[in-house]
This record gives sequence, structure tokens and C-alpha cells, in this order.
Amino acid sequence: VGDGDGEVRLADPRVPALEDLRRAAREEVLRDV
Repeated sequence: VGDGDGEVRLADPRVPALEDLRRAAREEVLRDV
């Protein structure tokens, strides 16, 4: 059970980080266009 909780906690911060990276990439593309 402890391992499962640890995985969930690690996944939570990573998901928003990926969203931020995708948003930054889209903003850069819009600027180039």
C-alpha cells in the first residue's frame, strides 16, 4: 500500500509539469507564427 501511495504522489506533480511544458511549447509556436 505504501508503494502505491508513493507512486500516486510522484505522478501528481509530474502531470502539471507536463501541462506547463506543453503550454510553453504552444506559446512559443504561436509567437513564431
